[in-house]
Amino acid sequence: SVPRTMLATIALLLLVADCWGQKGELIAVGGDLKSNTLYSYIATACKKNPGKLLITTAASFPYSWDCKLYPKECNEPSESNSKMNALYYKKNFATVDMATEWIPCDAANRTAAHSSSWVQRINNGEFCGVFFSGGDQMRYLTTYRGTPVLNALLARHNNHGMMVAGSSAGTEIQTGKDMITGGVSWWALYDPSHANQNRSDYQLTYNTEGGWNNFRHGILDTHVGQRGRQGRLSVVVWTTQRHRGFGIDQDTALVDDGSNILKVVGDTGVTIVNTINAYEKYRDGNFGLANVTMHYMTDGDSWDTSTDTPIWGSDKKDIKGHQQHKHATSTDDVFSWNTPLTLVQMGASLLNSNQSESVCGYSYHDNPTYKVCCYYTPNTQGYYREANSSRLISWANMEVDFLSDYGA
Repeated sequence: SVPRTMLATIALLLLVADCWGQKGELIAVGGDLKSNTLYSYIATACKKNPGKLLITTAASFPYSWDCKLYPKECNEPSESNSKMNALYYKKNFATVDMATEWIPCDAANRTAAHSSSWVQRINNGEFCGVFFSGGDQMRYLTTYRGTPVLNALLARHNNHGMMVAGSSAGTEIQTGKDMITGGVSWWALYDPSHANQNRSDYQLTYNTEGGWNNFRHGILDTHVGQRGRQGRLSVVVWTTQRHRGFGIDQDTALVDDGSNILKVVGDTGVTIVNTINAYEKYRDGNFGLANVTMHYMTDGDSWDTSTDTPIWGSDKKDIKGHQQHKHATSTDDVFSWNTPLTLVQMGASLLNSNQSESVCGYSYHDNPTYKVCCYYTPNTQGYYREANSSRLISWANMEVDFLSDYGA
């Protein structure tokens, strides 16, 4: 008979072989993470492996800098520095029974990023996952790029099934090359994106080297519906010739399990833009982008990246024949920060109308005013479910133009 020690060794080797080469789940949240549903989702994904959830808040303003500037306030829970943000997330994950640990590392103190003891703990499997909080994604590059701790985390994610989650800047950093670093939609159109430059908060910039490359299906952006960032995402995707971008709304996640299928979970949705057929169009010397293909997936929907097609949630119904209105609804602040989801709602109103074939909205900022038009095409699809006395509408294959209104 085979000795028990040999059987145990064989079992251990099989377990190691099964884990080796297994890429972990990526849960990319679009910012403003508040939903208990998403905290639970991240915790459940992490608990597929043993260990605690590691929290990093290195994108936040460094705690030590904050205490130098505001020594009396830096320990207040309302302060948005690296330490206080860590305590905030630890408290929230505790409500879903997720054990956590903070790695005390930020742009002012990178010691832990080079610590052999932290590397050993990561390699030994003490952590089931890592959560990257929001802030400024460039601080993640400053803190972690090329460090032993980052290399260990990426190796665990890519080869041993470690879950990675992020919110806002913590999602942006998961992009590979051409990571968006700043800007708003109106400026993106008026003065198209610039690579590797430090410009104003309004002007669109992106970092060509990018982030951790955990997400390999296109360019990521966050806070998209709530801050009207569909324009900036479309311009960056077109400028870089990456052709595909995923714009995640707040308190919503795009889940990448390592297959070709991306799943949407959360309160709002994910805008997907494809610029392979888009082209620049100038009016009175002002740049514009025409023929962008836009999709909008909501909770329960998935996107097949191998075919660029939607997989509608099982509880969704085809909206054809079930429209509620005759005409779509326009807006005069299509990239609004003050009224969330204006472009999303404009597109949804087109799907929910039975007579309109297009709808146009306008930018609040002028000189030039930008006109954004959504067009119903023969390939356009719309699906919906009733939710809280309103409709949650998803769509695919809508054509969108972002053009200066001069000379229209």
